[in-house]
Amino acid sequence: MRVIESREVTRLGAVKPRSIDVRFVAATNRDLTRAVSDGRFRQDLYYRLNALTIDVPALRSRPADIQPLAQLFLENACERFETGTKRFSLAALWALSAHGWPGNVRELKSVVERAVLLATGEVIEPTDFGLPLPEAEPRAPREGATQIDTLSTSPDLDRLRITRALEECGGNQSRAAKLLGMSRRTLVRKIAEIGLPRPRR
Repeated sequence: MRVIESREVTRLGAVKPRSIDVRFVAATNRDLTRAVSDGRFRQDLYYRLNALTIDVPALRSRPADIQPLAQLFLENACERFETGTKRFSLAALWALSAHGWPGNVRELKSVVERAVLLATGEVIEPTDFGLPLPEAEPRAPREGATQIDTLSTSPDLDRLRITRALEECGGNQSRAAKLLGMSRRTLVRKIAEIGLPRPRR
């Protein structure tokens, strides 16, 4: 308490305090306001720590963040473990989106890292995660369709679908729109809505 208040510490054996320039960052998954009311957390410590509060919702409340985070963890894990480039299959993406993630981002990171180590090929499948398989599976692709077409059309997957379509079509919006089964005008509108940069010729 004294260190937080005065920003001074006294070394063991010293007779004079010395100033420190530090920032205190605290994290918890508990309701500290209630803990203070119940007498389970010191009120004076709470007020000294509670200068700025950032509330981070559980990962299950942020479904749009699951796949971008998983992709980031995948790239980092492939580099860290020197496994070469790997990618998620459609079914794997579906399994990630369907899981409840009680362990939040830490669980997601661990699951992706385990999959990178266990996957025998370039493509990561749901069985590599070690998670319960989702009850609902992605719909079967129509004849001649790619994996991009089979993804859910929910807003949290639009960015992934459009990004992959543009990559596969070399940035050609007309071809990407056809691949996604929509008009070019609709594709341009969706690109603007999700904040993707417009491909250049």
